[in-house]
Amino acid sequence: MNRKLIFKKKIISELAKNGLRNSSKRNFIITAFVASRKHLNADELYAIVKKIDAGIGFVTVYRTLKLLVHYGFAREVDFKDGFTRYEINDEPAVQHDHLICIQCGSVTEFKDPAIERLKDKASRDTRFKPVFHRLEIFGICRQCRNTKKKQH
Repeated sequence: MNRKLIFKKKIISELAKNGLRNSSKRNFIITAFVASRKHLNADELYAIVKKIDAGIGFVTVYRTLKLLVHYGFAREVDFKDGFTRYEINDEPAVQHDHLICIQCGSVTEFKDPAIERLKDKASRDTRFKPVFHRLEIFGICRQCRNTKKKQH
């Protein structure tokens, strides 16, 4: 079975266990969010679902995203672009970090075991119990740098 489909079914099952009904609109929003694999803000997700079901309102999209965050299926991220963005949290035990282009806004996820080891060492040394970490590196992506070189 497809990993996205398994995760979607897990979300719907968990919401049902917590007494939340499985409406077709919420189900569609969850499907679109899980399928996107992008760091979407509520407006972007609303634009996606609105193209297919004009009856879905922005408030329904926003509330669904907040539910996903509340139950740990999504995380809020802030890339300093004025929007709260949401990313899927289908592997909570696997931490990843972000490279964010300040020109085009592209986001590249990466994982590096050295960062994990550094986090673990700093936590041990200070007797700190981490819950999660977030590393965001802002700069200019290769494509933007290459575009700028071609213009000169």
